[in-house]
Amino acid sequence: MKKIFMLLLFAFISLEATTECKDGKECFEKAWEFYKQKGFKKANEFYQKACYLGYTQSCSILMNFNNLWLNA
Repeated sequence: MKKIFMLLLFAFISLEATTECKDGKECFEKAWEFYKQKGFKKANEFYQKACYLGYTQSCSILMNFNNLWLNA
């Protein structure tokens, strides 16, 4: 039972972390903070959400991210 609780808690915290922004600009700013701290996976998640919400600067950054990862 404790394992199930911990798994659900982890899933909730992970979901919370990816849905903390209300609009594209806020998601972009959170992505930039993760990027500066070398949290590239989280930065990518927030850039994706910002792009989806119509913040086009994030879409451009995502293209660069994808190019870097493909060439790594």
